[in-house]
Order: sequence, then C-alpha cells, then structure tokens
Amino acid sequence: MRFRDSRPGITFLLVILILSALLAISINISNIVVGQIRLSGEIGDSLVALYAADQGIEYLLYCDRVAGANCDSADPPCLGGTGDCTYGPQSPGARWSPAAADSCTIVTLTRQGDNVTLTSSGEFRCGNPQVSVKRALRAFYENE
Repeated sequence: MRFRDSRPGITFLLVILILSALLAISINISNIVVGQIRLSGEIGDSLVALYAADQGIEYLLYCDRVAGANCDSADPPCLGGTGDCTYGPQSPGARWSPAAADSCTIVTLTRQGDNVTLTSSGEFRCGNPQVSVKRALRAFYENE
C-alpha cells in the first residue's frame, strides 16, 4: 500500500491561514473607517457646542462690562463690581440655555483684583453623556 503525498493538506492550511490574516486586516480597517465616519459626523455637533460656549463668553462680557449688576440680581457684587469674587452656577451642574436648540452653557466669572477670568463651557445634547459634545472657551482681561 502506497501513501499519497500530504502536500494538498498543507496547501489547504496555508490558504486558511492567509485568508484569516486578510480577514483580520479588513476588520481592523473597517473599524478605523467607521470611527472616522462617526468622528466626521460630530463636527457639526462640535460647532454647536463651540457656539454655545461663545455665547456664554459674550454674555459674561456684556454683563460685566456693560450691564453690570443688572444681569443677575442673585449675585450683584461680582458682575460689574470690584473686589475678589466668583460668579457661576449656584448649584453644581446648573446650566444656562442659549438660543441654539439642545445646547447649554456653564459660565463662570472670577475676579481677583483687576484680573478677570471668564470661562464658558458649551455643550450640545445636554444631559446625555453618551452623545454630548463639549467645548470650552476661557478669556482673561484686566479692568481699567
């Protein structure tokens, strides 16, 4: 009895090994592509969050430089006033809602002597941590 050559079995194993490697590479490439598509879809959301943060900074600048204490009667010494103070949300997580739909802003004004720091954190799709997008702006200036 003669045994046949075992090379066809090795060829089959090599084909399976090469196809497995190609499948793994294609799955990794598709994961990267899907991530990039998802990221490019969030660019518009990022713009809305940045717009909300910009509105918050503009609001604080208007309140501090133009309207003074008339902007918020709950904390009049800080806005348009003098001395060290911090103006911001009265409770953690308190948000101000600008004009853009589904956006909100957390604003903080800190004054130390003549130095004023404005911080505004804009968020799109507020209250939904899985899909929300946040952008923040900070501005510094000195009172004259």
